[in-house]
Amino acid sequence: MPTDGGCVCQTPCQAASAPTCNGICPDSQICVPTAGGGGCVCQTPCEAATAPTCNGTCPPGQVCSPNGSICQCTTPVCDSTGPCSLEIDAQPCRNLSGQSCSSLAEAVAVVAKTNTSASAPARTITVHGRCTGNPVLINGLFNLVITGDPPANTSFAGCSGDKGPPHIRDGNHPQHSDDGVDFKTSTAGRLFCNCITNNEEGADIDAGSCNQFVKNLVISNQNGIRASSGTKFDLFQDNTSKNNNLPIIDTPSDPAGRHNGMIISESSASNNLIGNVSMGNPDDGFKINVGSSNCVVNNSITGNGGDPNASVPPDTGACELVSATNNRVDGNQMSGNVTKAGQPSDVCRLISGTGNCGSNIPGAPACAGGATCPAPSQCTVAPLP
Repeated sequence: MPTDGGCVCQTPCQAASAPTCNGICPDSQICVPTAGGGGCVCQTPCEAATAPTCNGTCPPGQVCSPNGSICQCTTPVCDSTGPCSLEIDAQPCRNLSGQSCSSLAEAVAVVAKTNTSASAPARTITVHGRCTGNPVLINGLFNLVITGDPPANTSFAGCSGDKGPPHIRDGNHPQHSDDGVDFKTSTAGRLFCNCITNNEEGADIDAGSCNQFVKNLVISNQNGIRASSGTKFDLFQDNTSKNNNLPIIDTPSDPAGRHNGMIISESSASNNLIGNVSMGNPDDGFKINVGSSNCVVNNSITGNGGDPNASVPPDTGACELVSATNNRVDGNQMSGNVTKAGQPSDVCRLISGTGNCGSNIPGAPACAGGATCPAPSQCTVAPLP
């Protein structure tokens, strides 16, 4: 290769000796040992990779992830360990070809042969270890439970934390998909004690009724938890939705936008949000965009807002109500939330709507009965335990 005064021979990376690997690579790449340690290969370090793809190389135990317009190595959240294996009703899963199931999708396909009616027996798919693959669609199935290895600590009503898993090795690991979990036109489903990251919507109930999201950690998505498409009589309780600030790659499908902790939208009604934590989300901690008769009480909404790309109005902060009618927003702890300009925004901003009540809405009347939510008496079918 040329130098300032002539030419010199240098060893290409592929011909260098491991583990030193001091060979030559193209610009922005480095020469590193292969996974087996027997050779050398050129790789792009994470810091030189291009966001939002961020497919650069990181040290063991870290992943290359976007932080705005740059890439950085971070310790993964919602990860798990151990080889993947699946069971159906406590027996090793065999796919439709008679081979060992290698993905959750194969296990769901097996259950789909038996559970397409409400009278079908309850079936349980158990996921062991770290199973990866494409997002899984569960469509038209009844009486199906999907579970994983229980956490070491189950002292919080079967979960390892009061507001969802507190550390990185519990729950499931949906990655880089449209929705991490999407209950679509479902009835009486239950999402319990999962860790969900790196999606557009972290956890979404899309139409349907009488579903429950309880004690889940929804972290580092574009949006956190959402009730959409007219869903009703759902319960969202003791979840944590935080730092949902991933770069927005596509045009948001929801009029409520992105970077919110909790959303009720698209004419969703009569849902209860109780005792959740929403924090560190750049737009709003909680938002209603066309919703009625929802109950939002005793949640902790802290440290949200300040998105430099937000529109003003409606601005950012703790809470926002747009086309909101007859909702109860009462007894929620709101602190440390800010507008786009960095000013305090620790109330529920009423942009449009009528008939709302509660202590968190400036000028709204007190709610009859205080910061309590009605039981969903319309739900005659209970989620499977």
